[in-house]
Amino acid sequence: MLGTPAPTRLDLNFSMFGIPIRVSPFFWLLAIVVGFAFGSGADRPEDAGVIAGCVILSVLVHELGHGLTARACGDRPWIVLHGFGGVCVSDRERRSFGQRMLIVVMGPASGLLLAAGAVALWAVLVAFDVTLDPRVELALMMLLILNLVYSVFNLLPIWPLDGGQLVMAVLDRLSPRNGVRRAHILSFLASGAGAAIAGIWGQWIFATIWLGYFAFVNFVLLSHYHRIALAEREGS
Repeated sequence: MLGTPAPTRLDLNFSMFGIPIRVSPFFWLLAIVVGFAFGSGADRPEDAGVIAGCVILSVLVHELGHGLTARACGDRPWIVLHGFGGVCVSDRERRSFGQRMLIVVMGPASGLLLAAGAVALWAVLVAFDVTLDPRVELALMMLLILNLVYSVFNLLPIWPLDGGQLVMAVLDRLSPRNGVRRAHILSFLASGAGAAIAGIWGQWIFATIWLGYFAFVNFVLLSHYHRIALAEREGS
């Protein structure tokens, strides 16, 4: 259900560090929407453009963190940027537990490193009394905010976010028979509660949509596992 979108003739295809990257048109739309939502909108469209650029860079760095680590582990990964962010996939299905954990963690870690780099650059420029263009200040501030928020959000225990994948790997290791199902149960409860909190108390429309969609996806997968369990019980 959350697989990569089908390729289209409008996709942008290129490679970075030997990793193929495909960008869906909906990813550009996501970046523009976020840019106008958090920028000054029609009054200062250049601010929206700066924020959209920061969104693109932040998501790309996050996925490259996964991809470069996967390649170091012997995988042949590729990256797809789409309307819900991005995904790094691989043609290798079997990895060691440690490799799986490391690959997942390096996505948020890369985002946090980018945030730290933005802060460090800002501090150096200020220390040398360099006068910054307002758009440069905006870019550095948004790289800090976006990567902090995106990295922390991705560590929530909700599949398919990175935190949910970590939880699933641990539960699957502890209980190979029921670990995946339990991870989806936890993901459904956490995403449903998060969507309710974001919508009712915070009125954060983007978080509400994302978390609500994740709750729906995990509910569908739980229904699928329930049907499989029923079929096994009837066949035994």
